[in-house]
Amino acid sequence: MLKGIKDLKYLAKGKRSEVYIGNYKNKKIIVKKSKRAKIEAKWLKLLNKYQIGPKFIFLGKNYLIYEFVKGERILDYKGDIKSIQINYINTGF
Repeated sequence: MLKGIKDLKYLAKGKRSEVYIGNYKNKKIIVKKSKRAKIEAKWLKLLNKYQIGPKFIFLGKNYLIYEFVKGERILDYKGDIKSIQINYINTGF
């Protein structure tokens, strides 16, 4: 585990992962334990090049760490779905 993480607490469990929240260098972070961490880290790094998604911090064996982003979960969004704009990025994949 990355040294310097403080106040690590369980946040949620999904189908393929467990998510924890903590602090690292005075910032809130997410630690996501998943067998797919390497794949998720690859995509997060790519998206970060376009200023999309939370900032990637670290990849370990079966976990990744990224900055916490405060906001409303998309599944809880109650606004007008037409107001959401989706832009596609040609990644070459």
